[in-house]
Amino acid sequence: MSQILGLQEYLDRKKPKEFLYVSENQEGYDSTEPCNLCLTFNKMLVLDTARRICFSGGGNQLNLGNVSGVKCSENASILGDVLTIVCRNLCSIKKHRVFTVIAR
Repeated sequence: MSQILGLQEYLDRKKPKEFLYVSENQEGYDSTEPCNLCLTFNKMLVLDTARRICFSGGGNQLNLGNVSGVKCSENASILGDVLTIVCRNLCSIKKHRVFTVIAR
């Protein structure tokens, strides 16, 4: 798991045009959940000093805070590169929360 700066290097090199957040791709996904999200973004902003990653575009917005690590798995899916983002969970027994975003 790399630091958040590694993500900026990945973005500069690959220049993805789209980011996809899908409920089914998330750790602990429960198929019985009544709400499933499929959000598409065209912008990603990495705020290293704030340890925050912000996605926006198409009227959608997703902000992830307390980012403690990022893993960029290139060509890991037929949909695109897999970005695994780990955030510290300050208000829970579970110490970390993992989010998966597809970059393409």
